[in-house]
Amino acid sequence: MSQLGNRVLSHGLAIIVGASSALAALKYIEQEGGSKTPVNKVQDGAVSIIGSGKHQNEFGMNSRLPVIKSPITIYRPNPNLEIAYDARSKNPVYAMERIRLDPKEQGIQAADRTSKKFYEAKELHSHHRSRNGYFHKSGFDRGHMAAAANYTNDDEMNDTFSLMNVSPQYPIMNRFIWSRLEELTRKFVREKSSTHDAIVITGPLWLPNGIVTDDVGNKRDWYKYSFYGFGSPPSVIQVPTHLFKVIFMIPKSSRTSRMARGESRECDLDEVDSFAAFVIPNDKFFGMKSLNLQNCLVRITDLEATTGISFFPFDEEEKLQVFDLVTEDVWMRMNGNVHDSAAGVGDGVGALVTEMSNSQFSKHRKAKIRKKLQEIESH
Repeated sequence: MSQLGNRVLSHGLAIIVGASSALAALKYIEQEGGSKTPVNKVQDGAVSIIGSGKHQNEFGMNSRLPVIKSPITIYRPNPNLEIAYDARSKNPVYAMERIRLDPKEQGIQAADRTSKKFYEAKELHSHHRSRNGYFHKSGFDRGHMAAAANYTNDDEMNDTFSLMNVSPQYPIMNRFIWSRLEELTRKFVREKSSTHDAIVITGPLWLPNGIVTDDVGNKRDWYKYSFYGFGSPPSVIQVPTHLFKVIFMIPKSSRTSRMARGESRECDLDEVDSFAAFVIPNDKFFGMKSLNLQNCLVRITDLEATTGISFFPFDEEEKLQVFDLVTEDVWMRMNGNVHDSAAGVGDGVGALVTEMSNSQFSKHRKAKIRKKLQEIESH
């Protein structure tokens, strides 16, 4: 296991190095032996099924309920991109991409995007699609989740212009704040391209923007959600309150070793040696064209709780807690205390980050984090 004590904050992109984990994302797009065999572009009804679904009808015969299509559609246009599109919000649930570079190439030379245009997903019913016409004079940009500039292949770049890969963003957010995170992601990938592959998972979030107490006397707080939408009701594109991006770095040596052993399974728990998770508000950012992205670093478990996505293929909470401890350790190294880290960022980074940021780490908590990391490193 690599040393958890070696954390790297590279050019403002807080990448946390040294935590051993698995990469659940990889199992969806990793081809056996690194094959480039094309995958099906659209998979309908792609949801997890628990139980057999069988039951006895009134005549004592086994039967099944009728088949209906899930609102979630999995779109796999090429071996390096997977998009889960939600017809309810007209947004992706996530866009997952694998960025691989030839070690002999110097950096990322993106394909030409000047001829690319956003297009609707004809595979979907018209009332389930995100529509180009809806964005006209809406005040929102068509914001890529999987960034177009990440792709050197012309066809693969074109795949990112599907509206399945788009969430509405405020213009300054899309063109400056979000663009900077994308650029820093590519810069980090470029620096490690000779030794690592990169998996990037991006998507929208809808987080509460207030806490209210009812007048009946209930003890528990209520969390208020408020967000915009546009389109042609009842077909409406929902505007996310926040966006997230998760970055994993996987040593190429581990993939080569698995291929040499003839193994086609997803990577081992020790294979991911760098990761970072960010949440950024989808705000107007009046008067701002930059943001300290380190202040947007979040815990993996908090992001899993809000997205409903399991980023890792194991259920052992202790391992996820290790990831959180490493993240908290980076917070301490960055700021000493992080209680005011969300200050000055529009309306704040939202409930996910604000709640985390409101507590100062005591000396006891700091000592506990250090001790846990030392225990892991010694194993």
